[in-house]
Amino acid sequence: EYCNRLRFRIASALLIQFDDSDQEKGLQIIQQLAESGYPDAIVYYGMVLNEGRAGRDPDSVEAVKWFKLCADRYQHPQAQYELGVAYYTGEGVEEDEAEAVRLFELASGKSAFVLLCFVYSCGQYEVISLI
Repeated sequence: EYCNRLRFRIASALLIQFDDSDQEKGLQIIQQLAESGYPDAIVYYGMVLNEGRAGRDPDSVEAVKWFKLCADRYQHPQAQYELGVAYYTGEGVEEDEAEAVRLFELASGKSAFVLLCFVYSCGQYEVISLI
């Protein structure tokens, strides 16, 4: 577990560099961790795919697959939030506001940070009543 956390931190740092070769190294590490089932890496890999880092084009459909995997398998709040955003915006999946709200509620029950991200991203919406 310690080694995975360390590799995750190194990869995260590489992915925010300006140099594409550093980002590519970070992406390779994140992808390996994601494919091995490390939950934080699964979410981050989906985010990287969604944003199109390391010289790649954005791929929201593939990103949603990773968010869904992590949300279903690990009930990971960040994955639930990211999947909720996808359903809310219709990026990578058919727009479904009811499913988005369900996922935001699941995520916000596990993490106050996720709830704050939702409030910041989407405005005050009705989920704010969970505070």
